[in-house]
Amino acid sequence: MSKFILILVGLLSVLILFTSCFPKGFTLKRSNESWIMSADAQLIPASDPSIIYIGRTDASNSDFRRFDWPGVSIFTGFEGASLGLELSDGGNDYNIIIDNGPSEVLSTKFQSGTYAITRDLKNGKHTVLITKRTEGGNGIGTFKGFYLEAGKKLFRPAYAPKYKIEIIGDSLTCGYGNEGPNLKCDDLRKYENNYMAYGPITARALNAEYSIIAISGKGIIRNYGAKETTSPDPLPMFYDRTLQNEADIPWKFDTWLPDIVLINLGTNDYSTTPQPSFEIFSAAYKNLISLIRGNYPNAAIFLLGSPLPTKPLLENIQAIATDLSKTDSKIFYYPLPPPASEAEYGCDWHPKVIAHQRMAEGLTAFIKDTLKIK
Repeated sequence: MSKFILILVGLLSVLILFTSCFPKGFTLKRSNESWIMSADAQLIPASDPSIIYIGRTDASNSDFRRFDWPGVSIFTGFEGASLGLELSDGGNDYNIIIDNGPSEVLSTKFQSGTYAITRDLKNGKHTVLITKRTEGGNGIGTFKGFYLEAGKKLFRPAYAPKYKIEIIGDSLTCGYGNEGPNLKCDDLRKYENNYMAYGPITARALNAEYSIIAISGKGIIRNYGAKETTSPDPLPMFYDRTLQNEADIPWKFDTWLPDIVLINLGTNDYSTTPQPSFEIFSAAYKNLISLIRGNYPNAAIFLLGSPLPTKPLLENIQAIATDLSKTDSKIFYYPLPPPASEAEYGCDWHPKVIAHQRMAEGLTAFIKDTLKIK
């Protein structure tokens, strides 16, 4: 297999802020080092039962897993001192976390399918977590398996999340531009890190597995910059899909039942004109809630007010929550706090990681208090 080239990808070292839910010394770095897998390396297929998939993935072909939603993760344990993976992609970036330690960024390339994750580890047992930083608009990833040293095996790591959380939203939920240096960014792809968005941070604080259905620019009924008060393809149109980019693979809702659903939509409906009327917006929002409740009869549903509020967005969402809660005791409203200053905005006026952390802190406390979680 010497023809396969293993690439440990990245560009430059950066330090990111972290919360208490991260291991000490959590850093993110990129490097230019590349190396070649030994000829006796073996491919462990994507169907191996030791591999845990988190988020919506297409498993219709047992030879590989396909995915495109932000935050989709792959978690497993492995033996040995090195690890590679077979991944066909080209448009997405991934966080790679070995043994809960420092994170590196794998930036896929269209001409490459085999990547080096790590080498020169202490020979023994390790864990690897791979999380998709970027969103569905960057294309579909196809994971085919891990490369291990000859004779080494995968093992299923300890994994026992207490809750499941589904997070529905737009660019704010994707983590758009949250690692951007300022309002104007030269390359949006490298500054988007879903792992450090408010939803995943909240989920980790609650010891919850999460699944994200979010698309930048989408609204409940009107997408960003639309010339009309409604759009033909708002976010709810994609909600029942396994893959954002393919409409013909419906998601099987009974395979993953969340305890909590977070909805952060409406910013794009109201951020530009013409704005939809309350009646149109409310009807579309309630239709989405009805669909969610039909699939998840026992879930607590939180309607989140945007941290980038545009009148009358917050008032409308709160009014919808108040109305629905009259007949559904598991519907709640929580307004996410806005960034504290312009310094906390990244690309295109989207919150930086520090602002996402503050949103997550408040949201976590509210969920715990509301649901009596200790």
